[in-house]
Amino acid sequence: MSLASLILEEKKAMLYVQEVKEKAQRILQEAERKAEEILRTVQSPEKIHEELESYRKELEKEVEKILREHREKAEMIKSLPDEVIEEAVKIVVEEVLKHEL
Repeated sequence: MSLASLILEEKKAMLYVQEVKEKAQRILQEAERKAEEILRTVQSPEKIHEELESYRKELEKEVEKILREHREKAEMIKSLPDEVIEEAVKIVVEEVLKHEL
């Protein structure tokens, strides 16, 4: 290869490297812009409040469901005759005493 062709190849390589650097810089800037946008959305007090309010409502529904189920079970147990409850207690005591500690 002649000196002129080596210089030409070097210039081509330098131009290619410059293009790659510029493209990488554009990609990096776009990624930073998107990251900032995401952070603004996530850090927005209004968004955080909305999410918390949504979770609070879900929890209230779940608590109410659990309380309703336990109330129903308690009412069912209260409606049982005393003899049935006493028999159930005897069975539970016998089962507990069967097991070694």
